[in-house]
Formats: sequence, structure tokens, C-alpha cells
Amino acid sequence: MDSELRKLDNGLYSYEIFEADQNYIFTLADILEKQHSFRMISAPMVGLDGIYWEMSRGNIKLTVGWDIWSGAFIMANCLNGNKYIELFAHRK
Repeated sequence: MDSELRKLDNGLYSYEIFEADQNYIFTLADILEKQHSFRMISAPMVGLDGIYWEMSRGNIKLTVGWDIWSGAFIMANCLNGNKYIELFAHRK
């Protein structure tokens, strides 16, 4: 699948997996939970054009989501979250 690590205007990273469907966010959330000890801090927010799910570990917060523009993605919500986004972008 085509993917891209992006640095957003606010300095935070987003890893986007363009061709993934909305169900792929459950795979991403499962990896974050089982391999990196993240926990869900909200129920998935479902809109007309996307799904967004907040996760955290300590003071690190990430959004796992899917929308019609990016496909599936993981986005840092703080600078400390950038390292986890980079881990995903560089996994084999």
C-alpha cells in the first residue's frame, strides 16, 4: 500500500496509508495497544467522511483514523508522539 510520513504545519507527524479502508484503523489501534501499551481514551468518532479514535500512553496522545482524503492514518497530537509516528512509518 502507498503510504507517506508527513510533517504537518504545526510540527507534528502524520503517517498516512492511502489505500487502506476504514477497518484498517482497528489493526493500527491493536498494534499501538499490544506493542506500545497505548490505551483508547475515547470511543471512535464517526462522521460522514471519516472515523477518528484517540489513544494515549502517559502524556503522549495520538489519533488513529481514516478519512476520504488520507485513507488510514496515525497522527501525533503532541511532539512526544512524533517518535511513534516515525516507528510506524519505518516498520517493515
